[in-house]
Amino acid sequence: MKDIFVEVLSNPNLKYPSEIPYNPPKIYPEIKYDYTPSSENKAYEIIRDLFKNLNLDKKNFGTKNWNPLGKFIRKGDTIVIKPNIVKDSKQRSSFLYEAIVTHPSLIRIMVDYAYISTGNRGIINVIDGPIDITDFNSAVKSNGLLDMINFLKSKRIPVNLYDIRSEYLRKLFSFNILGHNLGIYKLTKLKGDPNGYYNFNLKIHSEFAKVEERSDYLRSTQLVRNPKTAAKMHSNGNHYYGICGSMIKSDVIINMPKLKTHKKLGMTLCLKNFVGVTDPRSWLPHYTEKNNNYGDEYAYKHKLKNIIFKFIFKVRKINNLFCVQILKIKKKSNLSFASNVSVKGSNPENDTIWRTCLDINKIILYSDKNGDLRSTPQREILNFVDGIVGGENDGPMSVDPVNSKVVMFSNNPLYTDIIASRMIGVKQNKIIENGLNIQKYKLLEKLPNIKVSYPLLNFKLPPTWRKNDNN
Repeated sequence: MKDIFVEVLSNPNLKYPSEIPYNPPKIYPEIKYDYTPSSENKAYEIIRDLFKNLNLDKKNFGTKNWNPLGKFIRKGDTIVIKPNIVKDSKQRSSFLYEAIVTHPSLIRIMVDYAYISTGNRGIINVIDGPIDITDFNSAVKSNGLLDMINFLKSKRIPVNLYDIRSEYLRKLFSFNILGHNLGIYKLTKLKGDPNGYYNFNLKIHSEFAKVEERSDYLRSTQLVRNPKTAAKMHSNGNHYYGICGSMIKSDVIINMPKLKTHKKLGMTLCLKNFVGVTDPRSWLPHYTEKNNNYGDEYAYKHKLKNIIFKFIFKVRKINNLFCVQILKIKKKSNLSFASNVSVKGSNPENDTIWRTCLDINKIILYSDKNGDLRSTPQREILNFVDGIVGGENDGPMSVDPVNSKVVMFSNNPLYTDIIASRMIGVKQNKIIENGLNIQKYKLLEKLPNIKVSYPLLNFKLPPTWRKNDNN
């Protein structure tokens, strides 16, 4: 069993630079292409020092041969960098946006050092599949990621940027009313992942195999597709997932989630971040519809709320071609009471979404490049968590920013999530509790016997995790 480590770096000087393409603050000998230093990018130097302090390629530090990620990445490897680009900035203010997505300046650091390791014979693919209504092109243009990638390409760095979705909801028009934005969207086809897609059937190795009796009630939150598709893909002993080819064909994955809260899981971090590499997204169970025996959804004593939210969340599809979506835009609006209502499993009792996340992580860790599950891990997964500005409260889309000033670096997603949950104060965490009890395709053989220092941030959890409207 390989050594597991998690390093938490807390530094008051950590902040995001604004100068695109997020160049290093100095000329470093290991960076072998020309660039103009950006003195404001202090985070680059702080994170570079983190690699040094971990004694990564200690003997070559300060020389042109320093290769801190060489312990994990070989020459010619295919690297996937998976940030969280869940939203485009037009849907949130610039300040709030920093708390929602992985900042491109941190992606720049990972690309630079991955390139040092893999070299010109390797490939670095920066990929994500945001939620249905996100305009990916707008997102990567507005935050400087596209310009940064193009700059690196101009230096002959073998890096690509892919939206791995096969479709998205393009906004036709919208208007604001009573603190909310009402938008009409049209289903639009995309090119998708140039490396194709793989379909997996986990069968008895799925976490849903333990609850086959609930299959008919599994539901997806995919906006325009039938939410009951998830039930069809997880029934009769079959449990299907579609994963983008870029992930399956990779040798090393650098997982770059955002440190923030989540209504269905308590927090969204390393394990949850891989949901963004699945397609079709409608195959994924997010919650279990309420029935006589079980369900993730709470019942409310307020009949008016039941009527309103049943309408909003079930009549937003129009012939599978168009979609009506309602977004909260004024966080303090007295009429914005949706955040206090547990819809579609947005509560600590959700017994569905954690199963989906663990299944996806099993596939990514254990599948070979032909799409076959093996008995041993098939690729290295490094994790670099962006917590310079974190997100608390009504997560994951309507968070309040927190200047948490931390980053995390590790080689195990489950252990990273364990430390992060302690750091931000998520005490009820089913994805971790059950992730430690997987019998086959384990994500962590055992908890490492090491001490990890971290600040106690104690994020404010989503409202439905603090007080349920069930009394």
